[in-house]
Amino acid sequence: MKARSKKLNLTIVAAVLAIFIAGTAAAAHFMPEIKSFVAAMAGTADKKPQLTAISGDEAKVKTYTFDELKETAGVDFDNSLMLINNKHKLPSDYSPELTDINNSGVSLDKKFADAYIALRKAVSDNCDDKLYIMSSFRTAEEQKEIKESEGDTAAGVGASEHQSGLAADVYVMYHAGAGFLDSEAGKFVNENCGNYGFIIRYPDYGVKYTGISYEPWHIRFVGLPHSDIISSQRLTLEQYVEGLKENVFYTYGEYIITRQSGENGFSLPESFIYCTVSPDNTGCYICTVKVK
Repeated sequence: MKARSKKLNLTIVAAVLAIFIAGTAAAAHFMPEIKSFVAAMAGTADKKPQLTAISGDEAKVKTYTFDELKETAGVDFDNSLMLINNKHKLPSDYSPELTDINNSGVSLDKKFADAYIALRKAVSDNCDDKLYIMSSFRTAEEQKEIKESEGDTAAGVGASEHQSGLAADVYVMYHAGAGFLDSEAGKFVNENCGNYGFIIRYPDYGVKYTGISYEPWHIRFVGLPHSDIISSQRLTLEQYVEGLKENVFYTYGEYIITRQSGENGFSLPESFIYCTVSPDNTGCYICTVKVK
């Protein structure tokens, strides 16, 4: 009886060890995903501002006509929050304001270029590596050729962010495409680009909303504080833009954000440091107001 009991105990110990080893192996296998999740969720800690809806009375607003807004000091118009996908295509006459980054022959929207220079420096400082752009602005004709060549794997004309000048595919030497994430620079960009005005446009958690698989190399300029909100809250641009209710004011730190159609003018805080107005390509404008 003792021998049988001893044998049974040894069997139990072996089973426990097997479960422990299997669990350890599983944890090791999923560790990158766990680290990625923790890093992404770290932005939701108390140290981060919260996007909070407030009333127009609380925002102390004044109404401007579109023409008045264009003449108001401190107001800047850009296209940084344009939602571009198969449902919301770029207008056929869309013409971005492009600039050549450091005379390199790489053309992108000026807002993208200014922010990219800061991101590239951060990669150099933190990863001792150089960030490069593989694919930047494309004309409608170039996008058409790519679509004809690559078929369903490429976006159609008007549905590609590359036509906006607001997106680019980036890489570092020896690490491009999906391999970009194997580099320290790739990890840094994916975890920190929100601090510089960029988002990973097609994140691993967003396929349901974007319809596009994870592209850790494809960065999109949306500007601060939107990049910070989208990244820290694990949102896609679709979720963010469509989640901002019309004519509601949201506070986020020193910013007030509001999405309005503009049909009856724009209601903005009476006093502000500056305001950026961007069409969202759904029929509305998103106004980003820095108030203090």
